[in-house]
Amino acid sequence: MIRVLVDSNEQSFSRAEVLHETVSKHPDHFEWAGYSEIPVDIRFQDLDSGRYISAELKTPQDLVSSVLSGHLAKQVLLLHNADEPAIIVCTGSKKSTLEVISPIAKGKYRGKDAILADFARIEEFCSAAYAVGYPVFFWDTRWAELTLKHIRAMIETPSILKFLHK
Repeated sequence: MIRVLVDSNEQSFSRAEVLHETVSKHPDHFEWAGYSEIPVDIRFQDLDSGRYISAELKTPQDLVSSVLSGHLAKQVLLLHNADEPAIIVCTGSKKSTLEVISPIAKGKYRGKDAILADFARIEEFCSAAYAVGYPVFFWDTRWAELTLKHIRAMIETPSILKFLHK
């Protein structure tokens, strides 16, 4: 059984309710633990092994602003330094993320090249985060279902070694 605990700051977002509804559809594998003060958006803890994995949820707008401001990099470094396993879930597609990059910055219009440069910076961040063990997933539909499926697979299959030929 995997316990799902959500940061109390997430209560005001509809995505917390979506996650709660999705967890309730899988009572054989997941248990809703409610809200508490935790340093990540969601913590998944396997009650049998004690292992846990965290997740940071980002809307496309939040992902763009967090990457471009450096805030998400600080979050990833804190997770990495604490040796805390985690994933980052963007609740939108890469296309919707590109579309939210503002053509206006500091009161001036920015052209297509500036927008694409910002998007390239976001893609570079995703590669760097993946390289240190914090993958970024872009799941615009069924993000909650896919998050639960992925977390369960990570907890129940902690080693890639079992997939090697014998």
